[in-house]
Amino acid sequence: MICTLGGKGRKLRLIGLDVGTKTIGVAISDPLGWTAQGVTTIARTSLDEDLAAIIDLIDVYNASKLVVGYPRNMDGSIGEQARFVERFVESLQAAIALPVELVDERL
Repeated sequence: MICTLGGKGRKLRLIGLDVGTKTIGVAISDPLGWTAQGVTTIARTSLDEDLAAIIDLIDVYNASKLVVGYPRNMDGSIGEQARFVERFVESLQAAIALPVELVDERL
């Protein structure tokens, strides 16, 4: 399953993801990318179903990019949860044709 950008002339938004082991929090930016609002929480079931739910949101909101919270430890090291998010992002990047950016969640 590969997702691509919407048609020309559409205002494209960013999707923010907060990936956890039980849920994925989802926020959508305004069309200018200045603010974001939480829109839903995806209850984790299986990787395929989780990715399908994200792809549906990409299509609904005409997203141009995904931003994923990267939970580094306070000392900057990469812990177990950050590795979990890295693995999820690898699967996400294989399923969509959009840029995905990890954003440090510290502070």
